Amino acid sequence: MILLTTHEAHYLKFQDGYYDPANYTVGGYFDDMLAVFDHVIFVGRCKEVNDKPDCMRVDNERVTFYPIRDFCGYTGFLSHSLAFWGCRKLVAKADRYWLQGPGFVASMMAFWLRKADIPYYVHIVGDPEDVAKAKTWHWPRFLSCAVSQHYKKRFQKLVRCSRGALSVTELYLKNKYPSGISKNDQGVSDVRLPEEIFKERSRDFEQRPIRLIIVGALLQYKGHDILLKALSKINSQCVWRLDIVGDGSCRPALEKCAKNLGISEKVDFCGRLKWGKNLFDKLEQADLFILSSLTEGMPRVVLEAMAKSLPVIAADVGGISEVLPSDVLFKAGDVDGLAKVISKTWNHPARLKELSQMNYKRVQDFRQVHLSRIRRQWLQRMRNGWQPDSEC
Repeated sequence: MILLTTHEAHYLKFQDGYYDPANYTVGGYFDDMLAVFDHVIFVGRCKEVNDKPDCMRVDNERVTFYPIRDFCGYTGFLSHSLAFWGCRKLVAKADRYWLQGPGFVASMMAFWLRKADIPYYVHIVGDPEDVAKAKTWHWPRFLSCAVSQHYKKRFQKLVRCSRGALSVTELYLKNKYPSGISKNDQGVSDVRLPEEIFKERSRDFEQRPIRLIIVGALLQYKGHDILLKALSKINSQCVWRLDIVGDGSCRPALEKCAKNLGISEKVDFCGRLKWGKNLFDKLEQADLFILSSLTEGMPRVVLEAMAKSLPVIAADVGGISEVLPSDVLFKAGDVDGLAKVISKTWNHPARLKELSQMNYKRVQDFRQVHLSRIRRQWLQRMRNGWQPDSEC
């Protein structure tokens, strides 16, 4: 039996192979699908290159990559249109369709499948409403809300017209975007944590400076500037240093922000660290992890920090409230709220130790063997088919 699935990243074609520059869809990404299905057709935006990319290949003897025209957003009408019509050719090419959303490719495939009255299922990996809010936060409020609601309703329709959905959060996305047959909906994280990252350790939370860390691409929606502003408000309350791990287009602006706030001597821009030992070692050296993103689904980096027994403070977005207690959460974008949570946490070693232990215990539910079993059971039910059909 053949499964067709989609992904929203951009891929590269070199000679007769297809490559993933971000390495999102390699290293076990297809394991659960191939444990249930005989073959996977993988659909994504792709462009040809003349030199072999420095990244991993996606396709193999059991995974067929189907390229559609590469495009970005709504720009490039011709490329967008060619990709749209390219998705039409995939109708009736598989036995089951599992669309990763939200995203353009998923929406295109869903349109043609509905036209052909072919059922599909959805893999919900994020919240389009939160993403829209994060991208339009600087717009007038009424306009930002209108755009956010538009994307929310569009995605709700896409999911509602499906026969079932697997979400990357246990409750948040599952409840917000129900499918046409809600009994077929389930939540399970898609994060893949290697066994070597799990390490329970005891830290000396009374030592100073206390080492803070934030990990993520230096992009606007990650909210690094919110963290810097919050730290500047409570700068004198504790001896601290901040490691910013990651790189991106916002780095010059963030470096300038830290300087203008008078905290640049306490902030280390570490650049991008290769995922694996380098990053894991950096997490082990820290005392407190902070996530200030404006939007997330179930962020892998939070779970990685928890697997390293790190206390975590995070914005209350996506499914984060499902893994962290309420007293370490703050409203996304709220500088004063973040400053308040940090202030009441970093000078209390006993609470930091308690959070460390709680996080390590909670993250055991995210071991790969456990998550994989749940995903495969859901995929097996998808393969077998569910009744009755959804109404759209």
